[in-house]
Amino acid sequence: MPKLLRKADLLLMPYSLEYVGISSNRKSINIGKYTSPLKMFEYLASGTPLMSSNLPVLKEILKDNHNSIIVKDNNPYNWADKIIKLQSNIKLRKIISKNAIKTASKNTWNIRAKKILKYF
Repeated sequence: MPKLLRKADLLLMPYSLEYVGISSNRKSINIGKYTSPLKMFEYLASGTPLMSSNLPVLKEILKDNHNSIIVKDNNPYNWADKIIKLQSNIKLRKIISKNAIKTASKNTWNIRAKKILKYF
């Protein structure tokens, strides 16, 4: 998968900024508060520039113009503007790629598991 991800010019993670999900007891929950998608770490590790929705839980890892581009809302024109900005800015793409790989190396399965086990 990493080889395939590296062939892309840009990887996108558009998520709904609205309510998503329902719990087992039929109470509404916003899974966006808790989601930490595995694909985010795969995308970061690939070194291919990543663009994501502005979810607080993702921003624990993703930093705008550092290891990713964060789009503030779900307006498709804003996404397009950010894509064009990134396409035309080679320096920013290199910065994001380098920092994405560093971020991924600090968030491996083993490191994340050790953090989780500290709570038990």
